[in-house]
Amino acid sequence: MVDECTNCLGLFLDHVAIRRVIEDRARGRATALLGALPKHESGMQTGQRMYVKCPRCRSVMNRRLFATGAGVIVDVCRAHGTFFDRGELPAILELVHAGGFGWPPGVDAG
Repeated sequence: MVDECTNCLGLFLDHVAIRRVIEDRARGRATALLGALPKHESGMQTGQRMYVKCPRCRSVMNRRLFATGAGVIVDVCRAHGTFFDRGELPAILELVHAGGFGWPPGVDAG
């Protein structure tokens, strides 16, 4: 499952979607997704909320480093998935495509 926020251009991926994109880089899934994503700079804008709620259970998600070497802080719902702010998923997918880290990253993929 992939959900897009039309307000902030962030993306929520469930644990299965994250695992498939990262593990399947040899088959081009990460490359195809990367080509479809806008390459906006990531980072919080002034006045944006610091924590977001999971779109499935509405619990406040925890912020954590996606993986060592990724340099990307994401919002994680342990039960349902990960929210990537605008620009964060392309940064991670570029690292995956370049072979920057293997699975599993610092996110619990269920």
